[in-house]
Amino acid sequence: GGGQQKAKRQKNEVTKSAEEVFDYLLKWSKKDEEFGWRFNSNTQAWLLRHMYNHEKVEKATFTLLLPYLEGLKGGARERAFKLATDIVEIGGAYTKAEREAERERDRQEGGGGGEEDDAEGAAEAAVAKAVSPRRNLQQSLPSQPDNATAATTTSWPRPPQSPPPPAPPQLAEAAKEEGGDGGDGAAAEADVEVENEMKTKETIRREKNRLRRAEKVLVALSQDMPAM
Repeated sequence: GGGQQKAKRQKNEVTKSAEEVFDYLLKWSKKDEEFGWRFNSNTQAWLLRHMYNHEKVEKATFTLLLPYLEGLKGGARERAFKLATDIVEIGGAYTKAEREAERERDRQEGGGGGEEDDAEGAAEAAVAKAVSPRRNLQQSLPSQPDNATAATTTSWPRPPQSPPPPAPPQLAEAAKEEGGDGGDGAAAEADVEVENEMKTKETIRREKNRLRRAEKVLVALSQDMPAM
């Protein structure tokens, strides 16, 4: 049932190190029992799932993986071929299946965005708590009728006005951060633009690398399976 499928997914999600998967493929490439190579379904599944990720499957590992893929069989071969075909068709971008699988892993690991929602709610509550005393103070001040105010101002001389006291350092710093001087805002916008441009370049580079790998995977999977 669902419990068995979840357990199987968790088993396949075992983290593999770069050294472990490279060693697995290196021993396979020697094709000699003295190196102690044994088929490992979890390692193979991990490689097929992450072979387009340059950080998890490094260049040297991917080079060894290509001839390994030539001997891939059954459903694993069909799924790998379909994924590579889809990636080539969309120019190296992430496929719908990949995005859904990533969301599923996020749900299993962290429960999806609930913590972020709680953090945002706590931040809003803190702001409201800080602002409410000022509002309550303004509302609690007694209001005078207009005629009483006029009488007071005309019958009695006003005391000399003293300059307002300086704002506490905390409030002054908060006002500076909130209002800024215009220049800081422009600099922040420029920083955002640079960051977005860098993200765009990084996305383009990643998609090009994924596309090149998918094309090589298709070539490997198009080879006739070697005779056992």
